Amino acid sequence: MLRYLLLLTLLFFLISGVSAKTCGGDVPCGCGDVLKSSHNMTYDILNCSRGIHVSEGGIVLDCAGHKISGNGSMRGIYIASSGNTFKNCIISGFHTGILLWESSNNTITNNTVESNEYGISLEVLSKNNTIYGNTANKNSFCGIQLRQYSASNRVINNTANSNAMYGIYLQYYSDNSTVIGNTANSNSVHGIYMKYVLSNYIINNTLNSNAKSGLHLLGYSYNRIAGNKANSNSGSGIYMSSATHSSITGNSLNSNGEYGIYIGRDSYNNTLANNTAISNNKGEIYPCLYPFLPLFPYLFHLFQTSDIIFRVRNCPYKKDRSLIYVPS
Repeated sequence: MLRYLLLLTLLFFLISGVSAKTCGGDVPCGCGDVLKSSHNMTYDILNCSRGIHVSEGGIVLDCAGHKISGNGSMRGIYIASSGNTFKNCIISGFHTGILLWESSNNTITNNTVESNEYGISLEVLSKNNTIYGNTANKNSFCGIQLRQYSASNRVINNTANSNAMYGIYLQYYSDNSTVIGNTANSNSVHGIYMKYVLSNYIINNTLNSNAKSGLHLLGYSYNRIAGNKANSNSGSGIYMSSATHSSITGNSLNSNGEYGIYIGRDSYNNTLANNTAISNNKGEIYPCLYPFLPLFPYLFHLFQTSDIIFRVRNCPYKKDRSLIYVPS
């Protein structure tokens, strides 16, 4: 019995990380260490069950192209503080490459975060962070994720290709963020997936050759989607369901396996203008909405969705030239 209790105590200490050291400044970091001050790495940290934990603010970690690798669990860099910068790291083999938890005003830049489950994840009220110029490819769920009220973040000029689900994933009240100039190609589901989010700017992204949609928008409203290229996806270039009061303007949506733009049930009061949709397999816009449709406000108000009323397979034009407004 005593031997059993001693074993349990040892396991508790190992799991809780009591043995973790502090590092930073001139002190190198190892697996599970707590980073207390700014540090420039000149070495790799390999085969960790957990990587580096950061609970202090105002820290700069420059990995200078060195690796932090894991054995499939925990996080490569776990950030639970604000005002930090993490750059030039190569992180692989963790559950989450870089995790921000209740962390604000951080900059994550020029990192390569591949072959994790999640590449970069902002969770639980992580706000006003800048995710810039990172490569988040070949992760087993998604490249970059914002979730659980992680609002007002900037996701700019990142590459999130060939992930097993989504390139970039915004979900559950991660509102008021800008997603600009990113590349999310060849992902196994969607390039960008937005689920129950408000007032985001999705601008000038390249979302090609994904297994389903280039951009999939599910629920909520007031998003601006402009200047994106969503071509050669197996599904639709842009797919909307239960999405309202959003604008879709100036996008290039060509050669997709289904539609250029698919407007699904309970999607109303959206504006479409100046989108180019050519050579999509099932049609350019579903359903086809013509300029005269606002003459039927009663029907639109009754159903509050367009696809119930008109189901037209192919639009007779290749470039939508109308401002489409469905009255509430």
